[in-house]
Amino acid sequence: MMVLKNIIWIFLSIQVATSFLQQVKKPSPRQLSLLNAERKQHKITIRHKSKDNIVTIDEDTDILTALLESGIFISHDCKVGSCLMCPTKIVNGNIDQSKGNFDKTVTDYGFALTCISYARSDLILQSLDDDDRESSKFQSYIDSIFNSWRK
Repeated sequence: MMVLKNIIWIFLSIQVATSFLQQVKKPSPRQLSLLNAERKQHKITIRHKSKDNIVTIDEDTDILTALLESGIFISHDCKVGSCLMCPTKIVNGNIDQSKGNFDKTVTDYGFALTCISYARSDLILQSLDDDDRESSKFQSYIDSIFNSWRK
């Protein structure tokens, strides 16, 4: 008898849930287009491994996530802006990396840490491989950080 009561209770619960879900309205195509229009999108052109790749990104998505989701693998590690493994050279455009651990000096040097950078305009970026990171202006930036910590 108890089993029968449980089966009836489950059946009624499913009926109530189904009825509720049928009453929930899906957004219309117009409502969906308005929602998407409110999200600003930007085009990122990244020069990576001698190839220009173009990615469209929402303003609320960090650049590293957008690149990885598009199949463009660049070096990274911590995803919070502290390991300095994911820099790109900013060739053109504006970014916001105010959520990161470093002040704006990284952008003053012309670089973006992609894991904490958000597009604020269309961008042209140049990825850095290991050799570039060691021999570029980015290394000067890292040296300046370590020198300021030593003082």
